[in-house]
Amino acid sequence: MVLDGIMLLWFAEVAASVGFVAIDIVHTPESPVLKWGFVVVVLFTGPIGLVLYVLSCREPLPGLHADYARARWRQVVGSTMHCVAGDGIGILVAAAALTPLRLPMWVNLLGEYGLGFLFGWTIFQALFMRDMAGGNYALSLRMTFLPEFVSMNGLMAGMIALSVPWRQAAGTLATPTIPSSGSSSPYPSHSGSP
Repeated sequence: MVLDGIMLLWFAEVAASVGFVAIDIVHTPESPVLKWGFVVVVLFTGPIGLVLYVLSCREPLPGLHADYARARWRQVVGSTMHCVAGDGIGILVAAAALTPLRLPMWVNLLGEYGLGFLFGWTIFQALFMRDMAGGNYALSLRMTFLPEFVSMNGLMAGMIALSVPWRQAAGTLATPTIPSSGSSSPYPSHSGSP
């Protein structure tokens, strides 16, 4: 019961945070891909993403955005938001599609990596940044492959370090598509027993 209240509070905070960023960022002189990136990441992270948006991207006063965003750490936050938004959507779609299949964890992780990389590279990198390649999508794919590869590997390293122990510890909890069965893991046993 307490957990239900905490989850309800969290979802309300996420909705308020996303609403604020989605409305506020319209007036921020930033690239459309970064604007979408912040909205998507705040959808994942709620108030934490809102704080990052306010501290790193929100224009403090009209006409000061370029000077404000020039700080290296703010550029790093913006680049990270861009990366996490693109890769994160692919990772979440893969996780939602693969988890009900009850495949071994390593298969899920490879699927999440593959779809996250493809989505981040082909859409959030190459498609949204093709203007930097003169509007040529094929050239943009070539130009953005290495940056996406490096960022995706960094993202997956952090995700795996956090999610694998979390998934194992929370294995007895039900997922949205799999009711709790009392087993210690949502994944099939490697010993062959169910």
